[in-house]
Amino acid sequence: MTRPQSAIDPTAPYAEFARRLRAAREKCGRSVDYCAAAIAVSAKAWLRYESGERFPRTPEGLRAVAAAVKTTVGRLVD
Repeated sequence: MTRPQSAIDPTAPYAEFARRLRAAREKCGRSVDYCAAAIAVSAKAWLRYESGERFPRTPEGLRAVAAAVKTTVGRLVD
């Protein structure tokens, strides 16, 4: 199922992470639903990552997010 994309608010706390995450997901061709399922969160939660509203709570969660979009943690946060 296709989910609407959330706009990235440039003033959001995690805006740069969100921009990099969305770009990585689009580059690897995975859907929001696929990525959310891969890390066992709802699609709504994943979209909060992509809008810059949220950030993974643990290092393990951040690694799982990176793996879901076939990238490294460094590419998402450095």
